[in-house]
Amino acid sequence: MKKLSLALVLALCGVVSALAQNANGRITGVITDPQGAVIPAARITVTNTATHLSRSAESGADGTYQVLDLPIGIYGDSRTLRVHQSRSRRPTAAD
Repeated sequence: MKKLSLALVLALCGVVSALAQNANGRITGVITDPQGAVIPAARITVTNTATHLSRSAESGADGTYQVLDLPIGIYGDSRTLRVHQSRSRRPTAAD
């Protein structure tokens, strides 16, 4: 009976572990100007090219940004700077 109980507990742990995994990704990067200086407080918006789901983030003081919890897919991005300049680039895969 003890062995059966232990086996049942281990099996349930495996089920909980499998449920905890997700199929989401993230896009991270650093925003810099043409001279290589980081750009803080830039707004980054990524949009899934298939579903048009959009998520946004803001770059930190060191120019880094993270857009987390994205469904796996191909994303285009745009960046808006404080001076209201906007730039876009080729789509990026979230993984």
